[in-house]
Amino acid sequence: LAYLGAIMSIEYRIPTSEQTERLVGPIGKRLFALVMMVVGLGWFAIQLQFVAKQLVLLAGWESGASMIAFALAMLMVVANYWGIEGITKWAEKTSPMVIAAMLLLLARLCWGDKPTQEASFDWSWNAMPLSLVLAGHIAYAIDQPTSLRFCKSRYDAVMTTWISFLLVISVVQVMGAMAFWYYPCESILVAFSSLSGTFWVSLLIFYLVFQIWAINHCNLFSAQVNLKVCFPILKEKTVWAISAFCAVLLSAAPLLEN
Repeated sequence: LAYLGAIMSIEYRIPTSEQTERLVGPIGKRLFALVMMVVGLGWFAIQLQFVAKQLVLLAGWESGASMIAFALAMLMVVANYWGIEGITKWAEKTSPMVIAAMLLLLARLCWGDKPTQEASFDWSWNAMPLSLVLAGHIAYAIDQPTSLRFCKSRYDAVMTTWISFLLVISVVQVMGAMAFWYYPCESILVAFSSLSGTFWVSLLIFYLVFQIWAINHCNLFSAQVNLKVCFPILKEKTVWAISAFCAVLLSAAPLLEN
């Protein structure tokens, strides 16, 4: 599915929602764009809330996750004003640092001293995590033309797809499985949060903030593109303002708890 998305990105150089018009017509295209816009805004808000919740736990506060998510959303919508160029610049600067931070944290977790906090986990089968992972990957694969249409060539689009799905995502998931094997708990971030020491806590905070900064811009960009498809009469600044308002509003809503 991701490979087909990469090919379609270069063949037509239009967003995924625009490409659906050949199958479902102009009305169906707008309905599909509306769904993709909601998905993009929803994932944007949920990921921010997840990071904000982890930061609150690290700080030992009883509340404040909504305010942190709100503040992060405000910063990200401003940075997203410059579109794909702004996303590319931020990703280029933050992605290598995020990968390095995660490697250090995983090495510390798997081969360092045993975390001070004892963990407990229910080993019974639960299909929900697998469903969430598959849903996220399918949504990403389907929406690839929205961002890969800016690639210079078919080779660039295909290589980006292979690197993303076969290397980066796979390696990160294997690392997460390894960390879970050494320290089973509800999530890898819970395991990370049990690491003691100012350096490791600071590194974890850095990882949380810049990881979401590096990848969550794409969700907001997708929402903006699909909003434009739904309402082509809107100007670019108006599209940005509407999507930014919705993203900030949703980031403060209790989506993660529901």
